[in-house]
Parts: sequence; C-alpha cells; structure tokens
Amino acid sequence: MISQDENYIFKSKRIFNLSMNYSIKNILFTSGSFSITKDPESSENNSYLLNFRLYKNVALNKKIVMNKKNKFYNKNPHLNVNVSLNYFVKLNSNFTIINENKILIPSSVNDIIYSINRYNKYIIGIEDMKIFNFNGIIKIIGTSQSNNRQVKGIIGDYNYNENKIENVKYINVLFNKQKVEKNWVYFKNLNNELKIIYKWFPLQICSIQKNILILTRQLKMPSFFENARGSTCGIYFNNEIWFICHFNENGNYYHFFAVFDAFMNLKKYSNKFKFEGCKIEFCIGFEIKQLNFIICYSLNDNISKLALYDISRLDELNWVKLFE
Repeated sequence: MISQDENYIFKSKRIFNLSMNYSIKNILFTSGSFSITKDPESSENNSYLLNFRLYKNVALNKKIVMNKKNKFYNKNPHLNVNVSLNYFVKLNSNFTIINENKILIPSSVNDIIYSINRYNKYIIGIEDMKIFNFNGIIKIIGTSQSNNRQVKGIIGDYNYNENKIENVKYINVLFNKQKVEKNWVYFKNLNNELKIIYKWFPLQICSIQKNILILTRQLKMPSFFENARGSTCGIYFNNEIWFICHFNENGNYYHFFAVFDAFMNLKKYSNKFKFEGCKIEFCIGFEIKQLNFIICYSLNDNISKLALYDISRLDELNWVKLFE
C-alpha cells in the first residue's frame, strides 16, 4: 500500500528481498524485522552478520486452565502467544549468503506445541533482537517475557560458532519506568563503553550494573522527539553517531535520522520518511559501507528487505541542524 504523500518516500538505489520462511511442527514462521552488524571474524570488515526475527502468532485452541482472578485469562479463553525465533546468516560484501543459516529456537516452543492444559506466557523468545559488534563481541538487546510474565528488556552475547546466546540477563528499571519496555538501543561512547539509550524525550543514556539499568546522563531534546522510539543501534560515521528512530502514529510507522556528535550532543535530525509507503514498516538494522548506508527494514511484519543508499541521498531529506 503506497502512502498518500509520496514525498515521504526515501528512495534507495538497490533493494534485496531477504524474506524467508521456516516451518517447525507444521507451524510456519515468516521473517520480519532484522538487524545487521559487521562480522567480527572478518579482518577487513567485508562481511556482515544478520539476525532475522521469525515470527508467528500462535493461537492455542486447546483447553486452558484459567485462574478466575487473572483478568488476562478471563478475557482470553483461547490464548494467543507471540513466538519469535532468531535466524542468523552471514553475508559477503555483495550481500550473498556465504555460510549455513543458524537458528535459535526457544526450548519453550515445545511447551506451546504440546501443551494440553495451560501456558502462562504470551511472549516466547526474544522480540526484535538487535545485534551490535562491540569490540569483536556480538551483543544482543531485545524484549522478552520473564517467568513472572513481566515484559522486560533482555541483553546477552551471541556466540556465532556455537550458535547460542550467553550471559543472558533480564534488565530491571528502577527509574521512571515506561509502560512498554521496548526499543532500547546500544551505542559505544568515546570512552569505549557500551551504553544504552532508554528514552529519547528527554534523552536518557544508561549503563548496566549486574541486571539493573542505571541512568548516567539525561539531556533535553526538541519536542520533535517526544514520541520517538528506539529502532537502530548507533553507528559511528564521520566523527558522529547516527541512529534511525521511528514514530508510531496510530499504527502508521515513520522513520527519521538522529545525528549526534561524539559526545552525544544532538547535531541534527531529518524529517520523517517511509521506505516504501507501507503502513507498517519497522527498521532495526543500520550499517555503513564506504559511501553507502545499509538499512534493514520489514513490511507488515512478514517481508524483510535490505536496501543500499548512496550517502548523497541524504540531501533529499529536510534537516533541522542545531550546530555544525
């Protein structure tokens, strides 16, 4: 579906459709959002690691034992569970798959498929997992549901050779907790420290101690950022840190660039845009290759596309500049 306003479209020079399907126990999962980072095993930074979210909303049409005091179960006699698998591939500089695909399947998937009486979660796996190459270690960050049914941010390290996530932690937030704990993103600061952006308005920069999110810096932001949400991890380019953020306006997704100096002072931001004009577009993947931006986005949660943009294309956007 094309946007009514074609001026919103940020046109790319080349698009790769990387959509994929995966079937497990006769349940078909389709790819949606996916992230990208430079392959730490590539000495010349000429290959990339991609992580796809394979998604399915599974309707449990079996009898469920319900607690009458539990409002969730009262309203959902047939429970819907959102299941996320994670599918990893390596791409070469021509964006061709160069190795076998590796998939992470939560052990609890079998609990859903074979459950006879009950299931007490509605999110299985890690949703919208972003991967980030931090000093040669693949860091992951996303959203999941803990055993007490709380939706939380989750972090860890991805071991590609063994295809497993290690050092997994559910993160507790003790300050002005948001209603929805989603869309956190990583970046690396000048001190070579891994940081997390928790919120954009005001800008809240955090670190993690054990399993606690610690607010380390808070900055005022223009009102444009009031409803902005996470999206991509920060990419260092031309002595600046670049992010792609998004707005969700009544289910309609728009994106914009936010550019900071090396000290994380906001320098400029773009007008909002769409990739193809689809109502539901989601972008959590962003990298830079020479004079090209690599952007990963999904359409309607079931199509995965990788697009290349000449950096000169940025001139097509309108920018608000705070300082040069």
